[in-house]
Amino acid sequence: MRRLIPVAVLAAILGLVGWRALRPTPVTVAEVTRGPAIEAVYATGSVEADPRVVVKARVPGSIAELLVREGERVKAGQLLARIDNKSLRFDLERTRADVRASSLKTSTASPQLATLRSQRASIAADLQLADTDLRRAEELTKKGALAQADLDARRQRVEKLRAELAAAEARVAATEIDLRAERERTGAISASIGAQVADTEIRAPMDGTIIRRRVELGEVVAVNQALFTVGNTDHLILEVKIDEADVGRVRVGQEVLVDLYAFANRKITGRVAEILPDADRDTKTFLGKIELVQPPAGMRSGMSTEVNIVTERHADALLVPAGAVQGGRAFVVDGGRARERAVTLGLVDPRNVEVTAGLKAGERVILVGPRTLKDGARVEARTVAEGGEAPPAPERQPSSQLTPR
Repeated sequence: MRRLIPVAVLAAILGLVGWRALRPTPVTVAEVTRGPAIEAVYATGSVEADPRVVVKARVPGSIAELLVREGERVKAGQLLARIDNKSLRFDLERTRADVRASSLKTSTASPQLATLRSQRASIAADLQLADTDLRRAEELTKKGALAQADLDARRQRVEKLRAELAAAEARVAATEIDLRAERERTGAISASIGAQVADTEIRAPMDGTIIRRRVELGEVVAVNQALFTVGNTDHLILEVKIDEADVGRVRVGQEVLVDLYAFANRKITGRVAEILPDADRDTKTFLGKIELVQPPAGMRSGMSTEVNIVTERHADALLVPAGAVQGGRAFVVDGGRARERAVTLGLVDPRNVEVTAGLKAGERVILVGPRTLKDGARVEARTVAEGGEAPPAPERQPSSQLTPR
């Protein structure tokens, strides 16, 4: 009796092993279908107003007034904020005083010019008397009443006074030029200071909406600090970053399938409108702009988006889930057994692949099964709906519109 017990245990173990070996392996399957196959370039980005302008501070100072909030519509030239800069105000007052002084110095009543003109007039009067005396001396010399030496002395005096008059006129002209230059220079400085003071008033560069306000009342700002973003929210586009490895396949006018997170159940399409020629040096991506065919109501600037830029499309293709094909081979369920097939692939997206050879429509391909699955193994096919395990999601989720419906 004791000898029979080990034999019975051994028989049970062998029976269990045999049952497990003959039991069909549960696998998850999907049917090979026909539908549109799409090859696309994946990119992410956001909704942006077009055009939009970042308004920056041109002078430093503290925010003395804030006149608008996000969402407000503004007109070009409308005052948005004021910057308080006491140094600029002082410089403006000082320059205005300099301009007033310069105007007095350079006017017709200028003391400096009056002195020079008076000197010129005195020399001109002396010259006139000397010239009259010279003509009289010439008459007397002709009559022999005046020596030649006296006549020569009078001529020298006339020439000397003429030279002095020319020098006086030159001094007047030079002074007028210097004073005029000083007036213009002071005026230019005043205009420059005035322009800087005007820059303390922050105005809208265009008609649009305040998309973002980046400062608060009393905040101290520096030159070139961003204060507001103003944009045309009536015209929204998508701006996406296209990897440099993919940009060679993207062309203006290509169809774009769009997933907006805020409109997950909406089918949204667009067209590539522009691809900027220069890459971002940090991310090695190119900025692409996409115009939507029919933007959904309620779309707002700043919303996140995923897009697939369609580079090629086959209307009636044989499709299987991407996870069913590994290394150009797939398993199909045939008569309760797994049969390995070599397949040829066409267009590929992260969810589906096009099969051009090796499979037929209606066949069931294995999505999930043991890694040790071999050709001819017995299997028990289950669909996901029957409780089978869903295939793993791809690392980079594409637009849901790439999945045939």
